[in-house]
Amino acid sequence: CITETLTCDTVVTLPQEQGFYFGSAVIDNLIAWKMSWSDFCLVFFPVQFARLGAMLTHSCSLGYNGAVLQALAVHLSLQGALDLPQQFISRLITEMEEVEDDEATRSDARILKEADKPFCERLHRVRDLMDRSKVSIEEVISELGNGIAALHSVPTAIFCVLHCLQPRECLPENYGGLERTIAYSLALGGDTDTIACMAGAIAGAHYGIEAIPQSWMKCCEGAEDAHMNAERLHMLYHQSSQGGGSGTGEKSCANGTEKKTEAE
Repeated sequence: CITETLTCDTVVTLPQEQGFYFGSAVIDNLIAWKMSWSDFCLVFFPVQFARLGAMLTHSCSLGYNGAVLQALAVHLSLQGALDLPQQFISRLITEMEEVEDDEATRSDARILKEADKPFCERLHRVRDLMDRSKVSIEEVISELGNGIAALHSVPTAIFCVLHCLQPRECLPENYGGLERTIAYSLALGGDTDTIACMAGAIAGAHYGIEAIPQSWMKCCEGAEDAHMNAERLHMLYHQSSQGGGSGTGEKSCANGTEKKTEAE
């Protein structure tokens, strides 16, 4: 079990691969999903496990902090935070302010000639774009990027999700939120598979599996494996929660519906 392995201090050595690229953020979709279903459903655990998971292969803080941001976005989306988009982005900024408050981040940022807290700065750009009545694809690319680096893809994926919560003139009227998110991610060009993958994970946590068109499922490589892994993770959640409830909303991976506890 990856969550058990990553608790061992000897696992995390000194990685030299990957640097600040997006790979760790894509991988951490799984970690965020698993952590959000555990009894330890506070932000601390997705952050810690996302960081440890990314540090196995990424040596630069812009790589593993990108993974943390992606994990946080999926984690919050699973809890229904996208129902209030402004609070969602504010929460991400608040969490990343703490995540990026270390010398490693500042040092790496200076080397790459970025702001002291690069992801926080990008998230502020996301919020500014959200406040505009209209925003062009060219503006999104200029402000956020669409490249292979985590800094140029994770915030972009988050914006795609937020921008597509409502229907958009440039997208088919019959598209649902998840479909809009994927289509808009592809329209940005650049590293489309990466951005669409991360945006799809965040949006999927919000809309549920029923939002995925069956025609897409049939054409999707590895869809059966993904479904099987989701079922296994859901089973692990039920096993871990036998000793008591998690105190947060539950979402069934079978139908994407949300079950609220009495406390909510």
